[in-house]
Amino acid sequence: RERHFHATTRSQKLACKRADRKLRRALATELKHIGMPTDDAEKIAHWDPYDQNASADWFDSEWMFGITDGFDVVIGNPPYIKEYTFKDAFDGLRESPYYQGKMDIWYMFACKGLDIVKKGEGLVTFIAQNNWVTSHGASKMRNKVIKDAQILSLIDFGSFKVFKSGIQTMIMIFRKNINSDSYSFDYRRLHGQDLNINDVVLLFNKDNNSKTEYLTPTISRSEYTGRTLTFSNSEVELILEKISIKGNFRLNPNKEVAQGIVPNPDVIGKSNLNKIPEHKVIKYEIKKGDGVFVVPKDFFKQLNDYEKDLLKPLYEPNDLNRYFIKKPNSKEIMYITKANDEKQIPILLDHLEKFREIMDARRENKNGRLNYYHLHWSRDEYFFQTRT
Repeated sequence: RERHFHATTRSQKLACKRADRKLRRALATELKHIGMPTDDAEKIAHWDPYDQNASADWFDSEWMFGITDGFDVVIGNPPYIKEYTFKDAFDGLRESPYYQGKMDIWYMFACKGLDIVKKGEGLVTFIAQNNWVTSHGASKMRNKVIKDAQILSLIDFGSFKVFKSGIQTMIMIFRKNINSDSYSFDYRRLHGQDLNINDVVLLFNKDNNSKTEYLTPTISRSEYTGRTLTFSNSEVELILEKISIKGNFRLNPNKEVAQGIVPNPDVIGKSNLNKIPEHKVIKYEIKKGDGVFVVPKDFFKQLNDYEKDLLKPLYEPNDLNRYFIKKPNSKEIMYITKANDEKQIPILLDHLEKFREIMDARRENKNGRLNYYHLHWSRDEYFFQTRT
């Protein structure tokens, strides 16, 4: 294969290919003879390095490419797949040290890319989603980058869609380097709406306009481990630093910051109405806007004490002011989870049974994790407990 790489004529290359094929056949025979499973021996021996359209379900850099000390460059456009959209794509990957919930599969490609490039000089460069710098599901990848790499460049296209799929992307370049704790890098980004390809060209050329921004952030490995990667211009950074110094509390991202409750549905919408059989719609006079998990306050006239305790006051964002609640709640939510006893909620079950077809269509119900009378996504009750 080394001779094939350096051959200067077609006849020389063909001779190398024939010799390679003969050696691979002999290798397959020998591997089987010494006890290697036949399937494994055939995979190794029949992998053809000269077929650019061939793929393999295994990888060995030394056997495939003659690389023993790492690649010089890993470059590409990795696949973007979230586990909730294609669960099977993650089969065989969940034991990886780089796996975590709510991740995208391309994070694994970035981490493995850093594993297989040369220490001190190997480069990893991808065009990939630009939300990895702050996404909760990318925390392992961020820590991998901070620990094992030096960021050389991030070119963030903002809301401009490079791909027709509508994904917001950036170009990122990392060097596998752990020699210094602190370093600076080239960070370019577009901001605003109505971006076009001319704005992208300006960004590449580092020309200024109202939609381009050029920063030179400094990364300290010890400070950025376990953090999101957010960067501001020097003036804003100075103000933020002063705020940080004066800050008298910090929000705990694991306890204080989260998506709200997802009833699914709160009330009947047009698409949900179509899921309910016509005879039910007529019998119960169901119409758009009727409450499912969210109902007007005092909607139920007779409930037992257990059921009453499951009705929680609901406040919408427009019910709140900066420092206080504008008015008493006018709505209540049925906060029913797997922790509750269905035998003690007969009236609430009668109500939700009318809309059962809607809830049975939810993903979590289809896979058997929830029943129709459960909220689709409940939350840690820490958020709702009275604290002093």
